[in-house]
Amino acid sequence: MPQLERDGLADQLAIGKKVVHRHLANGDVLLVNRQPTLHKPSMMAHLCKVLPKEQTIRMHYANCNTYNADFDGDEMNIHLPQSYQAASEAYKLMATHKQYVVPTSGKPIRGLIQDSVISGVFMSSKDTFIGKDDYMQLVYAGLRELISDNKLRRVQTLPPTILKPRPLWTGKQVISTVLKNIVLSGMTPKEAKRSSKICGMNLDSKSRLNAKEWGPLGA
Repeated sequence: MPQLERDGLADQLAIGKKVVHRHLANGDVLLVNRQPTLHKPSMMAHLCKVLPKEQTIRMHYANCNTYNADFDGDEMNIHLPQSYQAASEAYKLMATHKQYVVPTSGKPIRGLIQDSVISGVFMSSKDTFIGKDDYMQLVYAGLRELISDNKLRRVQTLPPTILKPRPLWTGKQVISTVLKNIVLSGMTPKEAKRSSKICGMNLDSKSRLNAKEWGPLGA
């Protein structure tokens, strides 16, 4: 679009003292709301990805339950914070990955669905073994937010299950490593050392999956 034409459109958008300084760009923090707002998570912060020539809003399906959205013509409102402070507060306090429970009752409103459940089954199967590179990458992906926020001073890893002919870790060890470091996050080195001597988290529960889905019984 020619600059002269863009200037003309910008002049039309200027209302009083409100001036459009730039267009929405990838990475901008947006506040998204679906009316009626029934609870706090009905308004959450998303990171923008501009899709040229698109006329609809797209979002990950993990957010649908929070918004009570069923894609039958639901109307969504989008707000763009106008300052770095507002954008920071929106992302740190209202980001989608921080809205997992309803404040009124404490019940979970977001959970593992579809792809996440399938990945969890494959990860925890008895015949799943991964190399060092994949093990480190998956652990980092699970702890990235704690590391970036300096809540985790040092990542504690687990020794490989198989040593020869090359070190291999099980998928369950990835999950155990992430859970272990989440528990230790924010602790001082002295507190972490003391807590490492205490039995960690354990869970015995029945599964809806058939036993054969978890891999060979002899593995």
